[in-house]
Amino acid sequence: MMLLNPGDSHGCSPLGGAPLEYRALNISRAAMEKAAARLGLTETPRFAANVMPRAEAGELLDALHRAVMEGVPGEKQQNLFDGLLTRLLAPRPARSESEKTARETSAQVSALRRYIERHYAESLSLDGLLAMTNLSKFAMIRAFAKETGLTPYRYLQAERLEMAKVFLRGGMTPAEAADAAGFADQSHLTNYFREFTGLTPKQYQKIFSE
Repeated sequence: MMLLNPGDSHGCSPLGGAPLEYRALNISRAAMEKAAARLGLTETPRFAANVMPRAEAGELLDALHRAVMEGVPGEKQQNLFDGLLTRLLAPRPARSESEKTARETSAQVSALRRYIERHYAESLSLDGLLAMTNLSKFAMIRAFAKETGLTPYRYLQAERLEMAKVFLRGGMTPAEAADAAGFADQSHLTNYFREFTGLTPKQYQKIFSE
């Protein structure tokens, strides 16, 4: 099973040109936030690893997928989703780093993530983010990448990309979406769009306008 957080770079190219079959569930941030609240989580969860053995949650995923495809009542879908999410977010064995230090570092990374998510459209610098922690630059980048899979800069660009998608679906032009999301210009938005989705902003927008 592949688990992807917002901003995770990935592709869907089969090896050797062979047919590729897979089932996917695309969970919006709003749906994830509501599920987190139901489960008593204090912030929007992220998957700690991109790969999980199917045996750990495969049956739950299959049941949820069938429920969605068959249009079963929403309450049952919600219960299945909450059960799947609980399994996917189950704690992993502790690392060698002391628990206290790990918690403190994790809290600082979470604070940086929230700050980036609120101020994505502003001009943010690595030094400015660093000043919000008591970590060295190397330690901060390493801890951030360990928790999110991305460096702070890549996380910022990924957040801007997610917001640009929202703006495009809302009817903004690519140029307007680029500006509102904090990109330097439309070409920068286009480059990131292609890298993360394989589409141009116009192609993405067309999907939601048809």
